[in-house]
Amino acid sequence: MRSRSKRRPWFPVSCHSGGEPVETGFSSGIDHEKGSLAYASLSMVIGLLAVFGKNASLGVLAILMLGLYGLNVLYVRKAAGSVRIGDEREMLRLFPGENGELTFTFLNAGKLPVWNADWEVSLLDYDSSTELKAENGSGTVFPSFFLPGKGRIRQTVCCAGKKRGHARPADLTIHIGDFLGLFQVRLTYRGYLQKAVIVFPEPSGFPLPARLAGQAPGAAPAAVSLFEERTKPRGSREYVAGDPFASIAWKETARTRELRTKEFDRVVLQRWILAADLRGRRPGAADPTLAEAVFSQMAHAAMEAEKRGIELEVRLNMRSAARDGHLHIPADHGRAHLAGVLNRLARLPASAPAQTPADMYRSIAENAARGHILLHFGRRGREYDELAALMKRKGVAVIPISPEEKEAAG
Repeated sequence: MRSRSKRRPWFPVSCHSGGEPVETGFSSGIDHEKGSLAYASLSMVIGLLAVFGKNASLGVLAILMLGLYGLNVLYVRKAAGSVRIGDEREMLRLFPGENGELTFTFLNAGKLPVWNADWEVSLLDYDSSTELKAENGSGTVFPSFFLPGKGRIRQTVCCAGKKRGHARPADLTIHIGDFLGLFQVRLTYRGYLQKAVIVFPEPSGFPLPARLAGQAPGAAPAAVSLFEERTKPRGSREYVAGDPFASIAWKETARTRELRTKEFDRVVLQRWILAADLRGRRPGAADPTLAEAVFSQMAHAAMEAEKRGIELEVRLNMRSAARDGHLHIPADHGRAHLAGVLNRLARLPASAPAQTPADMYRSIAENAARGHILLHFGRRGREYDELAALMKRKGVAVIPISPEEKEAAG
């Protein structure tokens, strides 16, 4: 089972896709327990007493003990050699403060059951974004399990989102104990597990623009994209020459005995352009504190745009190998686009190389159209003033958002 946030119930916390079992990738070793030396010493003592005392019973006991130990070793090694780990792709998406679960599948390719197996996993988490939680509290060692022959078992790990960033499972170790409690076979998997935890930026609210369409109330309609939403029928009207044949309302036509054309709700497709200048005091680098604040504000704006059905594009003056030379997420709308934007914001390093925003502003000026809204975050300098003046002449509203700007309570 995977926990789901009540705060954002629409968002898919975890996404799975099937995969074939991994056949290789485990390295093995043996960890001897404290009782192993005592058992071996006791067997040798009993054997010596049997030899020097010429006691057949003690000799049989020593042989049985050694034989049991040998069979124990063979059994555990054979059982451990049949353990596989399922290669299932899984992406866990969280906001800070939310919990979710990663699922690990263990398979037994042999007929011998695996008893008394416990396991642990660590995260490769450079951002310190995620915390693993075992059932008995915080930790990386998880409860023991029994794996039947030719069977499989799913184990879940609770992950808590702490801050923006991403992590993935690194070393996974399985400890398989023997029946006598003398040693453990240690299986360590250091391959690439196709699982990850993405912690999105914590949305930081700010006052949203009242002019969502980029025009003042009562003003003439701006030249924005207008289209019919064919999944929202509104009724019918009289047929007009040139209406598409596929739009004829045949039931209405049969009932009224005159040609009728279907009508649909008309939707205005708006666009928000989220742009930010992340430069700090150090030349050629972003300001980490400013970047974190901007990422949180952009996450809030992106979620609000998706909620309102508004197109969204993102531009950051971080250096990129793309043609534009800066980070650009093209305009789109819908939940899939929102997920892509949040994923990108979660993975961006706060101290990434940054450049002057001149090329980014030039690209915005070339592509922005009347009716769009430019939400500008971060630093504002002379280049911004020139862009704002140009946007005003093109009929594009420019809304500056300060890093300290917060949404009013209530």
